Amino acid sequence: MNRAFTFTVAVVAFVSFSSDPWLYAKETLQTEAAIENNSESVSPSEANNTRDEDPDADEGSGKTFEVLPKPIRIEATLEGAFVAKKAKEVSLHPEQWSTFKIEEVVAHGTKVQKGETLVRFESKDLLDDLADLEIELHLSEQKIVRSEQEIPQKERALERQLADAEEFLRRSEEDYRTYKETEREQSIDSANMSLKMSKFYLDYYRDELEQLEKMYEADDLTEETEEIVLRRQRFMVEQGEFYYELSKYSYNKMLGVIIPRRDRDIEESLEDSKQRLDRAQTANQVNLNIARYELEEQKRERKKSVEKHVRLLADKSLMTLKAPAAGIVFYGESVDGKWSKLAEMRKKIHPGKSVDKGSVIMTVVDPSSLYFVSKIDEKLLISIQQKQSVEVQPTVEGSEPLDGMVASISAIPIADGKFEARIAFTSQLPDWLVPGMSGKATVVTYQKEDALLVPENAVHEDERTGGEFVWLVSDEDVQKVVVKTGKKKNKRVEIISGLTAGDIISLEDEEKQQE
Repeated sequence: MNRAFTFTVAVVAFVSFSSDPWLYAKETLQTEAAIENNSESVSPSEANNTRDEDPDADEGSGKTFEVLPKPIRIEATLEGAFVAKKAKEVSLHPEQWSTFKIEEVVAHGTKVQKGETLVRFESKDLLDDLADLEIELHLSEQKIVRSEQEIPQKERALERQLADAEEFLRRSEEDYRTYKETEREQSIDSANMSLKMSKFYLDYYRDELEQLEKMYEADDLTEETEEIVLRRQRFMVEQGEFYYELSKYSYNKMLGVIIPRRDRDIEESLEDSKQRLDRAQTANQVNLNIARYELEEQKRERKKSVEKHVRLLADKSLMTLKAPAAGIVFYGESVDGKWSKLAEMRKKIHPGKSVDKGSVIMTVVDPSSLYFVSKIDEKLLISIQQKQSVEVQPTVEGSEPLDGMVASISAIPIADGKFEARIAFTSQLPDWLVPGMSGKATVVTYQKEDALLVPENAVHEDERTGGEFVWLVSDEDVQKVVVKTGKKKNKRVEIISGLTAGDIISLEDEEKQQE
């Protein structure tokens, strides 16, 4: 494509890209084009005015743009709130007690001095519990003393029981051996001997009766005498038969009943003695351990009661909450500078109402020293630096902006993609400004006095490489030049590399024109 261009510097024009009064630029352009259809030329003043009023006016066929240094200023607006530097939260963190019913409370917005009473809670139930617990502690102490005295007594009693059981077993074993070795056989022998003697006497009485009867047949005794002697002897025989039968019964009973019973009884007695000793040994060990464990349990329970008593005593001090510092009372707590639950807390904090443990009831703030807190997007994290100047505009109508600087930026996010920025003020704050008010902070994220700015439509994307380029216009030809872009504002793009001041670029895509 062969085209001829003539450029002459003709005018100095005012250009503003950010609506700030200090932004000025020098831009000159006069274009004469020799085209086959003899189209009209555009005066430099008309071209410049068109671009200043509407950046899109540059975008048209047959237009070029001269690259000249111009200032650029990019600002970020951060919404936030005013926060007191000195604020003391008043919260409830009881150790044991859980019921906190308000009896008296200062009003929201009250000015207080350090040590003044803020809230007084009803304490009757707590005091009653403390009194009951103190009685319980005295009783548990006496029980422990009694248990400590009883353990040695139990120990001696168990030792005596063990000694008695050991002696009883020793005697049972001795009786068992005596019975097995001597008494059992003696009982059997005695039964045999008793049976034999009964049989012997019976036979004796019978033989004597028989001899008397023979003798009386040959003698001269009278019948009366004979009858007396024979009757007496016959009675002896009858008595012998009776005792013999009785001895047989006793013998059979001894061998069939008494001896087996004695065998069983002596065995069971020995076994009972052994079990008695086992029980005594177990009792000596287990019962004594039980007594000791019960004592330890009593001590642990008393320790718990003592700890509970200590916690209740600590909670007793929470029945009256005092101001930790001088300032203004705000109900609830501030989150990111906002008192989001203020209306809810004002309804909740009244005499007769209960407050939740662990919650912040109120905050005492010092309104004399404030800072501004805001959330910044992570994309601005590098653009905003500490000690950077900031202008904060309160939301209050008619208020003047306040000068400040970035005091700190949180090292880690406080929400998804958000960081906390704190802004300290370098100017005097008005008396009407209080914590919780909102505002907007304006901070310069980028500023350069001699930036090379070109219209957005002059920069094209290389579909093949993914890079960016412009069409550089010279007297002889138009060339594709790879550029690196920077910041953008008002449809202008900063050229960081690839162009120099005074270069002329085409506002058209020359490749498409050729097509």
